[in-house]
Amino acid sequence: MEFKSRPKRKVFLNITSLIDVLFLLLIFLMVSTTFLEQPGIKLELPEAQSAAVIEQKEFVLLVNKEGTIFLNETEVDIEKLEEKITEACLRLIDNKN
Repeated sequence: MEFKSRPKRKVFLNITSLIDVLFLLLIFLMVSTTFLEQPGIKLELPEAQSAAVIEQKEFVLLVNKEGTIFLNETEVDIEKLEEKITEACLRLIDNKN
């Protein structure tokens, strides 16, 4: 028995109406959107008094595995550590003034 094969129909999608809807949406968004600048808050920004560069000094505290303490590559006893840090800070403050 032999079956007749039907020719396949091509599927055709009419997108003309979809394009019309797309253009209507585009026109609606263009008309309804406002392109005005929104007013902002006026700020009065501070101005610098001087342009002097402030030098920053770093303090390096190093403790090796033997327990030796170094402050800026100088060996320091643990009892005198607070005194040495205070001296270094005071020297730094005096040099700025």
